[in-house]
Amino acid sequence: MLFKRVVIPAFLTLLLLNAACDRKWSNIYDPDSDITHEYAPKNLQISQVATHELKLVWEHGDDRVGGFLLDRKIGETGPWHEGYRLIDKDLREVRETVEQLEIPIIFRLQAFADEALSFSALDTLIPTFPPPKSLGFYTISKSGVMLSWDPHPYTDVNGYQIERKKGSDPYVILDTLGTTTYRDTTLSSAETYTYQVKAKAGTLLSVPAPEKSIYWQTGDYSLAWEAINPNGVHGLVFNNHGDRLAAIGGWTFNVYDVYSGEVLWSGNHHSGTHDLFFIKDDKVISTGWDGLKVWDAETGTLLRSLSDFEHILGLSPDQSKIYVNKQQTNGVRITCLNTDDMSVLWEDSEDRYISNSDLNTDGTILLVITQSNPALALFFDANTGNLIHEISDLDYSGECRFSPDGSLYALKTNSTLTMYQYPTHSILWQVTDYQNFTGKQFSFSPDGGTFIFSQGDTLKAVDPLTGSLQWKNTLTSLAMINEMDFSPDSEKLLAAHRDFILRLWDVRTGAELWSFPFEAWSSCSYSPDNNRFAGGDTESTLKIWIEKHWVISGESP
Repeated sequence: MLFKRVVIPAFLTLLLLNAACDRKWSNIYDPDSDITHEYAPKNLQISQVATHELKLVWEHGDDRVGGFLLDRKIGETGPWHEGYRLIDKDLREVRETVEQLEIPIIFRLQAFADEALSFSALDTLIPTFPPPKSLGFYTISKSGVMLSWDPHPYTDVNGYQIERKKGSDPYVILDTLGTTTYRDTTLSSAETYTYQVKAKAGTLLSVPAPEKSIYWQTGDYSLAWEAINPNGVHGLVFNNHGDRLAAIGGWTFNVYDVYSGEVLWSGNHHSGTHDLFFIKDDKVISTGWDGLKVWDAETGTLLRSLSDFEHILGLSPDQSKIYVNKQQTNGVRITCLNTDDMSVLWEDSEDRYISNSDLNTDGTILLVITQSNPALALFFDANTGNLIHEISDLDYSGECRFSPDGSLYALKTNSTLTMYQYPTHSILWQVTDYQNFTGKQFSFSPDGGTFIFSQGDTLKAVDPLTGSLQWKNTLTSLAMINEMDFSPDSEKLLAAHRDFILRLWDVRTGAELWSFPFEAWSSCSYSPDNNRFAGGDTESTLKIWIEKHWVISGESP
C-alpha cells in the first residue's frame, strides 16, 4: 500500500502546537493527557504544631492542575476517607485538626485536572504531646537552684508544671508558670532532689521531661561556664546580688547571667571602657574616653550620656553618690554626682591628675593620690568635698587603701609601702625596699585581720597593725600580683599573677589551694555569694569557677 507524503504548511503546524499547549486533560486514557507522573505532588511532610493541630506541606511546580485531593486514614488498619478535602491549586500548605493522640494518621495527596488524577504522595505521623526538652540546672546557693528548659514548640502550650520529690518521697507540684525558668530556693544540702517538668496546654499535660536528680557537692573548684569576651578581659565586676557579671573588653563590655553564662546585653565606649559599677540593681554606670554613660541594668538601654567624666574614683556604700574625674584643660576636677539624676553634688576647686583613690567603709572620707612627683595624698569629706587633710612630698604617685573599719590606711609610692593610723595619720610600720609597678598590689582582708601584698618575688601576709609576718610564699619575679580579690568570708585570696597564672590562696596558712594558667595577663573577681570567682585574660578567655554546688546525678559537674 502506498502512502502519500503530506506537507503541512508552517502556519498550520504552529496552530496545532498552540492547540496542543492549550489542551486540557479531558481523557485519562490518552497518553498525552496523563498527569500521573509529572504532575504528582512531591515531598509531602506532616508536622505537629499544636496538641491537636497538624501542618501539611508539599511541593508542586505546575499550576495547570485544577487542585488537590486529600485522603485521610486513622490508624494503620483503618479505612481511607477518600476525597476528604478539596484543596485550591495555589496552596502548598494546609492545617489539619487531629482529635486523638498516640494513634497514627496517614494523609494521601493527589493533584487532579478535570477527571485525571496524579500519582499520590503519602506521609504518616503519630500525634503526641512531648515533654519540654533540655531540662537543666544552675546552682544559685546552698539552698537554691535555677531550673531551665527549652520553650515548647507547640503553639497552644501556655504553661509548665514543675514537680519535685525529696529522696524516695512521691512527687509534689511546686508551681505552674508560663516561663521556661524556675528558681527553687527551699533546698537542704543534706538531701537529694529529683525534678520533672510537664508542658501544659489548657487542661492537657504532656508526659514529663526525663527526671534529673541533684545532690550537694563540696570541696572542689569546678568550671561552671566559659565564654569568649570580645576584645579581651580587662576588668570584671559582679553586682551586689552576685547574679550578674560585667566583663570589660577594650572599648566594649558584656553583662552576663552568672548562673548560665548567657550574655544579657552589651555596651561600649569609643576608644576604651575604663570603669564600671552596678548601681542599686537597676542601673549600670560606666566611663571611657567618650565620657560617662548610664545604662538600664536589665535591658542595656542607654539612659544618659555625660561628656568629660572619664574615670570613676569610688561609689558610696548606699550607692547614692558616685565620685568621678571631670576632664579639665590642666588636669581633672574631682566631682561627686547623685546616682539618681546625675546632678553635681560637689566639685573640687582645683585641677589635678589622680593616680588612685579609695573610700572608707562608711563612705565619709575620699582618699586620692595625685599623679605627680612629688605626689600628694588628699583626704576629702566625701559628703561636702572639703579638703580635710593632706600628706605631701610622697616620692611618687601610687596606690591607697582603707582598712575595712576605717582605722588604718596604706599608701604605696615609688619604693615605700606605709601603714598609717586614721585619723591621727601616724605611721605604724613601713616596707622601704618596695618595688613599684602598676596593678592592684595590696589589700586588707574583709574582716581586717590580714594585710596581703606582693614584694618582688614574694607574697606576704602581715598583721595590719604591727606589720608582723603571718606567712610568706616565694615564687618568681613574674609571679607578682597584677590584681587580687578576697573571698567575702576572708578565708581565701584570689590573685592574678604576672606569670599569667590565676591562683587561690588560703589566707590563714598561705597554702596554695588551686591554680589555672591563662594565656596572657588576667583579671579576677570574687562573687558576693562567696562561692564563685571569675577570671579572664586579654586574649578574650572568660571563665567562672564554683566551689560548692548542686550536681546532677550521673553527669559531670
